Amino acid sequence: MHDLIIFDDGLGQLGPMADLRAAFEIRTGMFTTAGRIAQTYQRARFCGFRVPAHLEALVRSRANALVNDLPDIEPLLLINGRWSMPDPDLNL
Repeated sequence: MHDLIIFDDGLGQLGPMADLRAAFEIRTGMFTTAGRIAQTYQRARFCGFRVPAHLEALVRSRANALVNDLPDIEPLLLINGRWSMPDPDLNL
C-alpha cells in the first residue's frame, strides 16, 4: 500500500478558475480532480495535499485532510492535481 499526496505545483494556466482554489479542487462534471484521483487509487492511503503558499489557508479551510504537512514515510505516491483523468479505462 502506498501513501498518496495530491499536489498543486502552481504551474497550471487555468485562469480565474484556479485563483481561489487549487487545481485539484476544480470540478469537471460530477467530481473534482482530487475526487477522481482518490477514486482511482482506492488502494493507496490518502495523506493530504501540497499547495503553493498563497493557497494554503484557503485549501486548509475546505480540506478534510492535511495541507502542506508531508508525512515522514516512504515511499510516497505524489500525484499532480492537474492530472484530470488518472486512468483512461476508469468507468465513471
